[in-house]
Amino acid sequence: MKWFSYLFHPIFIPLFGTALYAWLDCHSYNQIQIWKLFIHVAVMLQVLPLLFFWLLHKTGQAANLMLPDVSQRKLPLLLQALLLSLVIERSVTAELFPSLYFFFLAALFSVLVATIAAFFKLKPSLHVLGVAGLLTYLIGLGIHNQLNVSSLVALLLFIIGGVASSRLQMKAHTPKELIMGFVIGFTPGLFFYYFWL
Repeated sequence: MKWFSYLFHPIFIPLFGTALYAWLDCHSYNQIQIWKLFIHVAVMLQVLPLLFFWLLHKTGQAANLMLPDVSQRKLPLLLQALLLSLVIERSVTAELFPSLYFFFLAALFSVLVATIAAFFKLKPSLHVLGVAGLLTYLIGLGIHNQLNVSSLVALLLFIIGGVASSRLQMKAHTPKELIMGFVIGFTPGLFFYYFWL
């Protein structure tokens, strides 16, 4: 079960969300434009955070990519919030990619809440937070495009269960921290339904 923690690491969630957008909601862009979007998201929200983590690791400020110590979460989360802000302000705007914009905006709010939690020595599961955000987005895409996404919702619920079990097996979180992660990841997307559904 441990592989769930690696396959669905929070660093990959922006690409998964972009993939859902490309599959279920991208009607007016050609393949080249979609590939440019994927590359931009990958560079801004995967490559740059990984480089930053590498620097933290080399300077002894991060033990590993799972950030087991709550005190090690603050800088990576603040950087992710900054990068998400740049992405939604400069490239994935509400005019160009409406639903994806609200996915990233909800992700920004979740990351900010998780950052505040870190300053209070609380450690919500970022893995569950990320997949819960994907679940909210998938449900919204189904409603927005009048698509039956029930099988995909069931798959994501299974994945959330797998991720949660994996985090417990690795003794990375308590059940309370997993529930906290789910609430922080799922709730902002529900709030933003009002603006794009």
